[in-house]
Amino acid sequence: MQRNEKIQSVLGGIGLGLIVIGAGLYFYEPVRMKMLITIMLGLGFILVVIGALSGVRGEETRLFDKRYTRYGLSTSVALLLIVILLGFAAFLTHRHHYRADMTRTKKYSLSEQTVKVLNNLQKPVAFTCFFEETNESILDLKSLLKEYAYQSANITFNFIDPLSRPDMVQNYGITREGIIILQSGERREETTGTGEVDLTGALLRLVGERVRKVIYFTEGHGEFDPESYDNYVGFNKFKDALKQQNYEVKKISLPGNKKVASDAAALIIAGPKVAFIEDEIVLLRDYLNDQGRILIMLDPPLEDEATRRIPSFDELLNPLGLKVEPDLVIDTISYLPQSGGAIPVIRTMGWHQITKDFKFGIVLPGARSITILDQKPSNVTIETLAQTSRFDEMLGAGSWGEFALDLQTISFDEHTDQVGPMTVAVALEQAFPDDSTQTEQAAEESEVSLDHEQDLADPARSPDNESSKLARIVVLGDADLAANALFTQLGNSDFLLNSINWLCQEEALISIRPKTPESERIFMDNRAWSRIIIIVFLVPVLFLGLGVYSWWRKR
Repeated sequence: MQRNEKIQSVLGGIGLGLIVIGAGLYFYEPVRMKMLITIMLGLGFILVVIGALSGVRGEETRLFDKRYTRYGLSTSVALLLIVILLGFAAFLTHRHHYRADMTRTKKYSLSEQTVKVLNNLQKPVAFTCFFEETNESILDLKSLLKEYAYQSANITFNFIDPLSRPDMVQNYGITREGIIILQSGERREETTGTGEVDLTGALLRLVGERVRKVIYFTEGHGEFDPESYDNYVGFNKFKDALKQQNYEVKKISLPGNKKVASDAAALIIAGPKVAFIEDEIVLLRDYLNDQGRILIMLDPPLEDEATRRIPSFDELLNPLGLKVEPDLVIDTISYLPQSGGAIPVIRTMGWHQITKDFKFGIVLPGARSITILDQKPSNVTIETLAQTSRFDEMLGAGSWGEFALDLQTISFDEHTDQVGPMTVAVALEQAFPDDSTQTEQAAEESEVSLDHEQDLADPARSPDNESSKLARIVVLGDADLAANALFTQLGNSDFLLNSINWLCQEEALISIRPKTPESERIFMDNRAWSRIIIIVFLVPVLFLGLGVYSWWRKR
């Protein structure tokens, strides 16, 4: 009897193990290992049944003993149910599986923008990757492309070793190793980057139907340079990110021109050190009146009196209902340590297309506030994008606008400073009636007809339904957030690129973008430090004190 029980346990264990392994292989690679999976599942089932029946085999006189028969049948049924459940679970997980990325920064998840692009694919796209087998980038690239294929059935990929397939190299016209070809019908795009930023950018260029728009950076006033690689005055990371969004980037000098470039989708004024001359302001105003789009980033005037000529663009912005203050925003609640509140971390975002999916704060290394004036044209809409924390007069903490810019002592002065929350970013939209609509209305008004009253009552002809053209402006009270040293920190890059896409009416591209691999840094404001001190030090000390007190009372 003991021998039969041993046989039963050994055979049942081996069979159950084969079933579990076969189910695992079916979940991992159901196509390539189909034969092996079938053999393992079949053999495992047979062994489980044999093991179960061996429990009731023994002396013939006891074969039909009710107790042994009952035990054997119950064991067989239980093992059969386990097999059925494992097979059903493997089937469900293959058809309806869920992946969870448990990393803090979602390192192994695709960004919302990439997922949006993949879900909207209407045609098949094939990735052909020419990499040698010894290339260290292959594993990460394969893993990334599997995520792309998981999100869209229209994505396929193939890896080709150029050393072993010179015919394919010749057919595709490849000149070197490490090139990725994207094809969709007759269209073709290629990239040498292996990150999500590169692949999604190439995919956008491949399937995008829009004309490549041009973004101009102004120059000649000490602005940040989009061609510079310097950490603090260079904007090349911003420029490269714009190119990944399928924009073309150029520089423009306004003096001497009769108008802003006709192909300018948007104009970026990035931290000028001197004021624009009157002719340039006229050019900018004419550009806005012609449905122009401008991103204005202005740093606070922190230099000495001789160089405090940093413009505020009052001539351009005041008539539209905005004023950029000559102050320095201080926030003693949400800021980077050791900055004394002069480098606020902005976490309060307004409700706008630019910030609707925003999940991060932005770091402003020296910002000035923006005031929305009471008087503004009726055709102008202004929305707040970002604000500092509220000032608490009881605690004397929060944010304020510091007008004494010596920075020797940072303290709130109720007589000169303005209490927060301070607005540091706004979006402005100005609507103009379309010329064609005005012409049609003038023609209609000049006509005298019997159904004049019916025409006026027609909703399609009402002023509220007139077509219009829009001018858009985004004003930021800081320009350093786009410099190379801070562009990829927290949500700076997303905020800037969302602003550009909104200006250019590319709302479909507004999302949280793929993160370029960077060395991870933790930015902690004063509130976060307080929480750490409480959790790490004060709470353990409290429990230790309670323990000592309890021990002392027992003594």
